[in-house]
Amino acid sequence: MYHFRLYTSSRGRAQRIPTEADPHVEDDALEVPAGVQGVSAGTPLEAPTTLSPISQAHEDPSIEWVGMSTQVTPPSHQSDAFQSPISSLNAPEPNEDHGGALGASYNQVGLEHMPSPHKDRTQANQEKHHLAEARQIREACLLAYYVDELSHWFDICDPLRSFEILVPERAKHYPPLLNAIYAVSARHICRLRQYRTPDGRIMYRDQLLHDTHPGTAVEYMLKALPALRGFHTTYDEDTRGLMVATAIILRQFEEMEDDHDDDEEEAKRADPDSPHTPPQRVNFLSIISTVLKSSNAEEWSSHSSLLKASYWIALRQEIYYGLLKGHPPDFVQTPQIYANASPTNRLIIHASHVTAWHFDGRSEQEWLILKQQEETLEETVVKQFEPILSLPPKKEDGHVFPIIWYHSAIGLTAMQHFLLAKMILLAESPLLVQSSDARSAFREAELRVRSIVLDICGIAIQHPKTPPALVNAALAIHLYGHFFVDHYERQALKGVIGRFRDACAWPVPRPLQQFE
Repeated sequence: MYHFRLYTSSRGRAQRIPTEADPHVEDDALEVPAGVQGVSAGTPLEAPTTLSPISQAHEDPSIEWVGMSTQVTPPSHQSDAFQSPISSLNAPEPNEDHGGALGASYNQVGLEHMPSPHKDRTQANQEKHHLAEARQIREACLLAYYVDELSHWFDICDPLRSFEILVPERAKHYPPLLNAIYAVSARHICRLRQYRTPDGRIMYRDQLLHDTHPGTAVEYMLKALPALRGFHTTYDEDTRGLMVATAIILRQFEEMEDDHDDDEEEAKRADPDSPHTPPQRVNFLSIISTVLKSSNAEEWSSHSSLLKASYWIALRQEIYYGLLKGHPPDFVQTPQIYANASPTNRLIIHASHVTAWHFDGRSEQEWLILKQQEETLEETVVKQFEPILSLPPKKEDGHVFPIIWYHSAIGLTAMQHFLLAKMILLAESPLLVQSSDARSAFREAELRVRSIVLDICGIAIQHPKTPPALVNAALAIHLYGHFFVDHYERQALKGVIGRFRDACAWPVPRPLQQFE
């Protein structure tokens, strides 16, 4: 007669489980203790009505017993212990025999059908490796995209190309700056169709950017932003320069946002089946502006090339925001900075002064001062930026814009800012209402303003490798596009707005949507 014992724990009392040849065992001895998996406490185990698997295996060793999950031992001359998988997970009793050769074969069969911890760890390590590799490829592509496609936006007036050469190198050792680069690159590349595969994924330099969507840019931005909170308690000039560069790049990220921009709609159009729901737009411009304005004038004009480059970029950004949103630039400006500025930056400072006047007071006295400053700049600075080619539009061939070429992006940008300022002073002149023939004076002013708008747009179209020129053209249309009533001219302006949208990947401001 065979007797088997079921262990419910390493310390629990063994209970006998009889075979059908042992009818004298009490029924309550068949109850299974609470805690045994798959069987409720108090449930009697039915004795088998056919030859037991153990007997079959004993009679025919070729039979493989797979259906039973417990460990079985042969007759008592080897061992009378019968152990469940639950007890097998606990430490074995000292000097306990697990059934010799036959028991070992049963144990081996059972283990083959149990999950392997080593296999699970290997699979987890492989997945971790693939995720790390995908992240490495994505971030390498985003950094390369910044250098190739975006850095010249910052360096457009910087002959040292600080944001192309210096910033990526310094970002290796300053993670907030690196995350800011990733953020602005992800934002920009996700907006351009030429980098999308037919199934909607992003590809750059023949590499797929896995898990890259509009929300990716916000995730990187949120990683970069906390470092700016310590700006006021940071006194090391080098670190402050890195923090300001981070803020400058994040502000460029903000320029690519808009009050009417809907990331969720954009993501849905690009990839309707994507499980990602882009986060809502985060308004961090006020934090960045505080960082930019907290440095004093001496610090901006210090020997740090990164700080000096950041100052002029920030000033151009202030002009853009002022003209787009309708408020005066709020930035550090001193006579010392103007005196030490390059010819290019003097024209940009003049544009910031005119923008401030336009949205703050519009006094006649200040207008006269600005007009005098304009005339002085035309005599001393503008002559340095004469175009290498200037031709009127061939209207008989259907052309609306003049042909104006400049030898460099620096001169182009300086002249566009100067023309923007000149256009505002013409259109908003307080002397127009004082004219004896005010109506004629207004018509003359509108004619000259339309001519300047067409000049600014013509400059942008003739320099396709300088996308920031399209931003200035869009600003000109934003300010005085309503002066145009001719159908062909309005169609031409519509084409400029289309180029602005496609090349710059910026949202079209609401006043310009009438030209789309």
